Amino acid sequence: MSYFTSIFFKDENGTPYGVKHINNKPRVSSMPYLYDIAEGNVTEHNPFTKLGYNADVGATEEEIITQGGLYYWIPTATALEVVSSSTDDDVAGIGVQKVKITYLKADYSEASEILDMDGTTPVPLTDTAIIRVNSIRATQVGTNMMSVGTINCRTVVGTNVVRSIVAGSTRGRGATYTVPLGKTLYITSVHLSSGYTTSGKVVRWFCRAKVDSTAPTVKIDFFQPFYETITQDSTNIAEFKMPVKIPATADVKISALSNGAGSFCSCYIDGWIE
Repeated sequence: MSYFTSIFFKDENGTPYGVKHINNKPRVSSMPYLYDIAEGNVTEHNPFTKLGYNADVGATEEEIITQGGLYYWIPTATALEVVSSSTDDDVAGIGVQKVKITYLKADYSEASEILDMDGTTPVPLTDTAIIRVNSIRATQVGTNMMSVGTINCRTVVGTNVVRSIVAGSTRGRGATYTVPLGKTLYITSVHLSSGYTTSGKVVRWFCRAKVDSTAPTVKIDFFQPFYETITQDSTNIAEFKMPVKIPATADVKISALSNGAGSFCSCYIDGWIE
């Protein structure tokens, strides 16, 4: 006689359905959901973070990107290259020797490539049809342990900068992102901070995405705000009780303006992508 049996669930029509699980265990956690994602316990879910910095925000709205100004959203898939302002950022140099570029192909599918730096000589990416660049970071450094010059990932035609590592860093800082094909981004919080060499500068912040909160599964062709605030020599942390949902191929950006030129603005976005 067998004492083993099967337990299953049925919907209101009597049709069996599955239950989300981790290693055949129902997906029930005794720790916060984001902790489980960070530990790698939730399949096809990955932590998401994005840093942004702009050292000179003034009366004209700018994106929070190290190169300043408005971000260059590539209109048509194109070829890119990486180059430094210093010969020391070279595969055999004392600065950054190798960088990893994470980008989206023409169909918005995600890919990445690690390039050997060649100082002030541009190094092209193998893929010549790239529509977005989501990150640039060092994967190997020399004795300086960081970049000596400013390293730019830019379009071959027009030399429009799409990601930048400033001198003395190992990672680009740009608060723009495009959700890869087949993925969904959930933003759980944004951290915004501003300051100036003298006190009293007011900074207005805009967090936007190409999606409307009334239809969060549909990408639209223009930016809508999902959070706004003001800082004055202070930090603002917004933790969303309901995560902000950003669908596949939609762009996200954080921008700001100030009542005085030269405001230092730094930000951080976090959440998960699945």
